[in-house]
Amino acid sequence: MKKVLPAFDPDLKYGDLGVQEGMEAVVQYSRMISPETSNSEAREIEEDLLAYCEQDTWAMVVIHKSLTELL
Repeated sequence: MKKVLPAFDPDLKYGDLGVQEGMEAVVQYSRMISPETSNSEAREIEEDLLAYCEQDTWAMVVIHKSLTELL
């Protein structure tokens, strides 16, 4: 998705997010639910993950809308 996204919306980027790709999200989620992670750190990771998921969801909406308009 991130490879084709610039063709649909070049301004939609992930560089300013705390989590920037899927495998990083998996690792961060594992850290978040770990008993060794403090509550404050877990909340920060959760916020980063939610921002990443929101960006991914919006990217899919943008791509879907653009492709639908082409049809």
